[in-house]
Amino acid sequence: MYDVGHRIKELRIKRGYTQEELGKRIQKSKSAISSYENDMQIPPLEVIADIAIVLNVSIDYLVGFEKDEFLLLRSLTDEQKDIIDLLCCEFTHPTNIQLNLSSQQIRILQRIILQFHQM
Repeated sequence: MYDVGHRIKELRIKRGYTQEELGKRIQKSKSAISSYENDMQIPPLEVIADIAIVLNVSIDYLVGFEKDEFLLLRSLTDEQKDIIDLLCCEFTHPTNIQLNLSSQQIRILQRIILQFHQM
């Protein structure tokens, strides 16, 4: 059987949230989050959905139906989505395989820096 509590804890820690922070984001107490993570209580479907949204994963991944984690893009701006697309293209078909950065790689890095500087 799949351990939903372990997946919640693993993702919460990976995303840098405390139990209290995750609880606040889904309007649950720290003790509720602890009980989910320690398999003392199974979260209701609406809570699982809320946790999946906060942790930016699909419900299927959270409950173990989907084995591969993937990022959901719904919370990103169009500019951020465009940068992700450029990065994926650059990873799969690099414009330069030398030690020096290509002009495309430099443009991608500049856009990333601008996005984070605006935050």
